[in-house]
Amino acid sequence: EFRRVLFRSQVVATDTAGVSSAPAVTTVTVTPPADTVQITNAQFRADKQRLTLTATSSVVSPDVTLTLQPYVTASGATFTPPGGTGTFTNTGGGTYSFQADNMPQPAAPPATPLTARSSAGGISPPHGLDRLR
Repeated sequence: EFRRVLFRSQVVATDTAGVSSAPAVTTVTVTPPADTVQITNAQFRADKQRLTLTATSSVVSPDVTLTLQPYVTASGATFTPPGGTGTFTNTGGGTYSFQADNMPQPAAPPATPLTARSSAGGISPPHGLDRLR
């Protein structure tokens, strides 16, 4: 979870006769809403099997990470990036980049197979390839 905040307070009630209750402790957890994530560009270079993506998050923080989610390939199979290989680089200012070789080609437009998930809770709407070369 991203920046969950806990507030703890002690409450004592006093009636009109001045009699006080025993203290009661209350905890309130505040979890911020998920960020808004958007893949802004997706390119695939067939000769190197290179997938290049750029994305944004509405939360600007060095603590936020984006991860490429499983996607449908040109062959119709679903590809799940192996552990750690689907992580975007946080380039600052809420922008992210991803580049990896030896990736299977995502399904071609009009398909929109690409999504990214944020550690701050957001997931991008599906995005298709902007360029295939």
